Amino acid sequence: MSKKWFYRLLLSYIPVFFVVTAFLFFIFFQTLSEQNKKETIKANDFVAQQAIRYIDYSLKAIDEKVTLELLRNSDVARYFSSGGADDLKLDVAVMNAMRDLKVTYPLIDSMYVIRFRDDTVLSNIGSYALRDYPDEPFIARMRKAPNSVWSDSRAFKQFAYEEGVQVVSLTRGFPVFSQEKGMLVLNVRTDALHAIARQMYNPEVSFVRLYDRQGSDLMEAAAGDAFSPEEGKVYASYVSDYTGWRMDSGIRREGLIGLVLGLYNVWISLGILVVLGAIAWMIYVTRRNYKPIELIVSRLQLYLDYKARFIGGGANANEFKFIESALDNMIEQSNHWERQYYQDLGVRRNYFIHGLLEGTRRVDAEEWSREADGLMMPATFGMQTVFVVEIDKYTEFCKEYSHRDQNLFKFVISKMVEETAVSGTETVWTLWTASHQLTCVLRIDDGTKTSIEHIEMFEKIRSWMEVNLQLTVTIGIGGLTGRPEGLRDSFKEAQEALRFKTIYGGNGLLVHERLPSKGEANEQLQLIMNIAGDYRMSQGRWRSDLQTLFREMYRSVLSREDVVTLLRSLTFHLDRAVSAMGAHLQERWKKDAYPKLLGLLDSFETLEEIEDGYPAVLERFALQMDELREAKHPQFAIHEVKAYLEQHVMNPNLSLDFLSEKFGMNGKYLSKAFKEAYGVKFVDFMIDLRMQHAKRMLTETDRTVQEIAENVGYSSAISFIRTFKKMTGMSPGDYRKGN
Repeated sequence: MSKKWFYRLLLSYIPVFFVVTAFLFFIFFQTLSEQNKKETIKANDFVAQQAIRYIDYSLKAIDEKVTLELLRNSDVARYFSSGGADDLKLDVAVMNAMRDLKVTYPLIDSMYVIRFRDDTVLSNIGSYALRDYPDEPFIARMRKAPNSVWSDSRAFKQFAYEEGVQVVSLTRGFPVFSQEKGMLVLNVRTDALHAIARQMYNPEVSFVRLYDRQGSDLMEAAAGDAFSPEEGKVYASYVSDYTGWRMDSGIRREGLIGLVLGLYNVWISLGILVVLGAIAWMIYVTRRNYKPIELIVSRLQLYLDYKARFIGGGANANEFKFIESALDNMIEQSNHWERQYYQDLGVRRNYFIHGLLEGTRRVDAEEWSREADGLMMPATFGMQTVFVVEIDKYTEFCKEYSHRDQNLFKFVISKMVEETAVSGTETVWTLWTASHQLTCVLRIDDGTKTSIEHIEMFEKIRSWMEVNLQLTVTIGIGGLTGRPEGLRDSFKEAQEALRFKTIYGGNGLLVHERLPSKGEANEQLQLIMNIAGDYRMSQGRWRSDLQTLFREMYRSVLSREDVVTLLRSLTFHLDRAVSAMGAHLQERWKKDAYPKLLGLLDSFETLEEIEDGYPAVLERFALQMDELREAKHPQFAIHEVKAYLEQHVMNPNLSLDFLSEKFGMNGKYLSKAFKEAYGVKFVDFMIDLRMQHAKRMLTETDRTVQEIAENVGYSSAISFIRTFKKMTGMSPGDYRKGN
């Protein structure tokens, strides 16, 4: 009896077990399918949002950059404001600006600007007349309203023979707020937008389509394939607030996913049938075994209720937003710590190098290796040299530019030096050791024995600054060293070389190994300063001194670079001398003589050429100075006053009052006219004139100091000695011994 009941129960519950299991399976599959469908819709919604946001972000970045460039790029402003005359340099500068934008934003396919004044189109390829440019219909359509949003898909080609490509275009007028001078057109290919969206989905499973405001499919234009609604169902659609374009995304009905979705209804029907069969069987079994089955059903119901509450409690969680938030937070913190590390590393490295340059820290090869490992520097010292880039006329630089612009210039200078100096096995470290001096440490591994071998690189740095920044610099170059402690000596040599800037002038290279001895440098400096001073005072000695300078060049067999260096120094001092004169003389000098002198220095091939041309330019300007002085003071020739002073230098009674009475002029007016004509005060001129006479008598005669003092207009030898020592730094006796 019991055995029979056992088999009966067993045979009764086995079918129930399979039915219930099948029921749970289909319920689970249905729930899973619905959940997967919801997650798929959510995923497609996310893809559409991210794709349209990323495209908007990319196009906005280009829009903002172009607008900013139009607002503050001086070359673009000058191009639109120019009168239409050919200016190749300005065209190239604007083309470079457009090319830089393309490099910064690879999404840009092409761009060009239209100048309304002469209907000229300038692209990154060349310049064209508007009537001949293939895109002229689009320009004419957008000319009255250039500041519009991105256009719909259109065909574009730069040359008539080209096959057009599909692009979307951004137009911006210039100036930005009035748009009467010109317009910029920027094109982005639709296949580039397709490439952006293509990265965000699997085309075998899902699809993304982008439509412009006219309903044209940008993806079809880019990929060359039309989309049929039968291929899939759209689950998400977003319209961009920025461009007005619509982004659709959905699931394809092809492949395994399509099969799964297609059989979904069949599985649901089968599940319903199984459930109905299970219910029927459960009723039958329940009737036969009511109480045991009731107990089982009640327990299963409790379990299902518990599971339903558990699943329902977690269904509201947004996993994707949580993952996105967590990843963003991790990346942000990682970037923050990385930036902080490299900032600290740069400070520590500059502090280490500064200590070596100043000599406050002594480091041998072994300690260099240990320190270099932590500062991301080469472990071996190799051969290194120090060169210092000094900004010329730094006072004028500070007056011309704001503090912010000065910092920007210095940043560009340091980055340019790093990019130019680093090539192959070379490494460079830069730091500003003074407000006007960038100190650079160059490491070389190619067996170089002297820093002169890299003179071409230094010249490239100097010329780049002059051409691109309109800023001149002088570079002092120290010697090579193979020891860390030798950097201090190389740094001192570079600074020592910069001291010769007074002699040779700015905007050049000063190599310590090439500098003359101190005595030779002093002789050249004295001769150059004498020429400049005599030229300013219209004293004829400048001609003989200039001939002496050329004779010294021949005698020393100087190279072309050395000749240019000396004559640049002379031109520099002549410019300073004329700058102290009246405005009428300065203007004539800057417009005529000074550019000609610089042109001669750039174009001559032999010393004979420059020996003929250089004095000729100075002779012409000397005549102009005399004419301008007489024209400025027609009531008397100011040079007659100077000539009288030169002839009567021994007269101790020479003074403004004496000359005023002599020439019948007011003393104050005479002093002002003299300063305006010769750039020096009357009293300073008198002292300098007497000291020059005294120097010649000390070196050319055997007269006593007392006699020389009387001959140059001093009644007291003590006053003469005191003045002479103040002007020359030594007593008359010491001067005679030294010469």
